[in-house]
Amino acid sequence: MRRLIACVFLCQIMLVVACGGGDDSTGSGTPATTGVGGIATLSGLQGQLAAVVLQQAEVPDGLDAAAPAFSTNDDIAGQNQAVLQKLVEQGRQLGVDVQFLPTDRLDPASPLRGGIQSSASVYTNTLGASESFQETVTQARANDWEANFPDLVDVHVTEVPQTIGDESIWLRIAGKDCEPSPPAGATPKPCTGTQHRLFIDNVVFRVGRVRAYLQVSSLFDIATVTPDAYQSEVSAWAADVVQHAKATFPTS
Repeated sequence: MRRLIACVFLCQIMLVVACGGGDDSTGSGTPATTGVGGIATLSGLQGQLAAVVLQQAEVPDGLDAAAPAFSTNDDIAGQNQAVLQKLVEQGRQLGVDVQFLPTDRLDPASPLRGGIQSSASVYTNTLGASESFQETVTQARANDWEANFPDLVDVHVTEVPQTIGDESIWLRIAGKDCEPSPPAGATPKPCTGTQHRLFIDNVVFRVGRVRAYLQVSSLFDIATVTPDAYQSEVSAWAADVVQHAKATFPTS
């Protein structure tokens, strides 16, 4: 089980990269400054973006939010001037990423042992945000998702037919945990012991000039799980972000 949870956190990084990566910081961005009592003190565009992503009160008790990490265009592009130029042309202004991590207070019956990731980036206009979104869709559909999960067997990727915000893509990655996992290139052996089905829901969506990303990792007993397990919860969280984006960055 610990190996599987570690795989979820590792795959969060890979999934963000495969999904366009521009909505989060993987270490080079700027963390929020903290004030009295550890409460983040944000202003301007940082404060607005922090209000778009999921909020602590909207996730189950036992998931604690890390400090929001902000990413500028320079953070995303690094030394790649072509990437930087593309971000500038699209009008990307700033991105933010918040991780909701499981703690000992999480209900043992909760499937959210992989946590939740909520990211958003804002553009100067809807055209740039839509162009960035469409690029992400192309990358996501072309990605070899099975290769990203070498510790899982029977990996399947499906698109959930639900539109969120102005345009969206929802990829549900499902795989079976198998102990022990086979070495690379080896023929998988039958799984033994308790088996679990892991779902990683990746929802990329645009709301006006905001591009958002939501990842929810959930784990279920394979004997009782249904293919649509936890989809309603993921949909509700995505709807929360849609409302935040509309309220924070309204479009005419």
